[in-house]
Amino acid sequence: MPCATRLSKRSLAACTRLALARVICWSLLPVYAAQTPAQTDSASVAGLLEQARAALRGHRYEETVTLYHRAMELDPRDASIHVELGQLYEFMNQPVEAIVAFRRALDADPQNERAELGLSDAYRKVFNRSEARRVLEEAARQHPQSAAPLVGLGEMDIESQGYDDALKRLQQALRLNPAEATARIDLATVYQARGQMDQALRELNLAIQQSPRAAVAFYLRASIYADRNDDARALEDARKVIELQPDNQRGRALLAKIEVRVHECAKAVALLGPEAARAGAETLYLLARAYECDGKQDLARQTMTQFAERSRSEHSSQQNKMQADYLATRAGEMARGNQLTAALGLLNQALAKDPENGKANAQLAKIYYSQGEVGKAREAVARALKTSPYQPDYLYVLGRVLEQQGDLPGALSIFEKTVEVDPGESDAYYEIGMVYLKTNDRARGLEALKRAVQLAPDDADYRAALKKAEGTWP
Repeated sequence: MPCATRLSKRSLAACTRLALARVICWSLLPVYAAQTPAQTDSASVAGLLEQARAALRGHRYEETVTLYHRAMELDPRDASIHVELGQLYEFMNQPVEAIVAFRRALDADPQNERAELGLSDAYRKVFNRSEARRVLEEAARQHPQSAAPLVGLGEMDIESQGYDDALKRLQQALRLNPAEATARIDLATVYQARGQMDQALRELNLAIQQSPRAAVAFYLRASIYADRNDDARALEDARKVIELQPDNQRGRALLAKIEVRVHECAKAVALLGPEAARAGAETLYLLARAYECDGKQDLARQTMTQFAERSRSEHSSQQNKMQADYLATRAGEMARGNQLTAALGLLNQALAKDPENGKANAQLAKIYYSQGEVGKAREAVARALKTSPYQPDYLYVLGRVLEQQGDLPGALSIFEKTVEVDPGESDAYYEIGMVYLKTNDRARGLEALKRAVQLAPDDADYRAALKKAEGTWP
């Protein structure tokens, strides 16, 4: 690449000296007279990555994505580029795109731990817990001296309340890396759930020493101190949470609760008052107590009335959702038994209770599709995806609808998104294969059909489609 266009920190004088040296050495060392294509690409990639990181520091995220993609085109086998792009997509709350980037990183480097950890995290964000756990377990096997996969598995154990397994994994992680503050915080969570508060405090004290800006550690420690009526230390830690994370709603509620207890009532009112219009029932109850503590009895009564109304509304909403879920499940069973009229009746009841219910809208879309009302099916599945944008079953239905409407590129994009979210979706692989065959892309069509058969070897339709495809084209 010419000096005048080189994306580096070299000065013009340095470039001039380099050019002069090349001229002097031309006859003796002709190999240095020009950069090889590989050297040019390497310099270009480095420059693009430098630009991408500068754009990221400037919060120009779309520009950053574009620059990373340009770097990937020049060096598609550099796993680190895919990892950085995946991390950016996660930050931008685009987990499906992150999954694609991390999987490409693993194609280039199958034992890249950063890619494995990122991929697992992205799967958790699309609620594919089984795939997230599988990736972490593989990472733990590949990197037996690394604490990070064990921490991830421990956190998943905590989420499923498997505290005994979490305890073992997190203790093992800390044996491997005693400075792993996240593992200590997670271990404290386990101890707290098991009622072992002294052990929890010990781990939190160490975690805060190791990571003094870990707001969650201060929150957990403040909650333990508050339960022990150690108000002075609880207040100090709760204030630290808000200092570190001003918008932490759980932290604000805990701080207000402690402030009311120590009669710093005006501070509690100032903390919770601005949240009243959109607050949940629990926050309204705390605010009512704060008003009462501050001597503002009328506001306390008004807020307590709001609390009662909000509490009833939240309870009713929760009950309606549970009933709608049940009705949608029953409707699905009836639809599979070809009792479509009865199924539609149940779905209408479900949607009357919870108009945005994802299960009910998705099942309604399936029935509309089976009846040839593709437009209505598309509207219904769009409502379902609005509540659960990464639900693979809903995505699959949308793909079938788009395919029926003749939008093959759109259908293919949705089916591919489906298998990114859940690599075990054999139906989506089958549809991918059929779309590719319709567009005369035999190689990709066969690849997708083979994947469908691999996932569901007993499915006669998949096997028949694959055999037909293999024999249709020479």
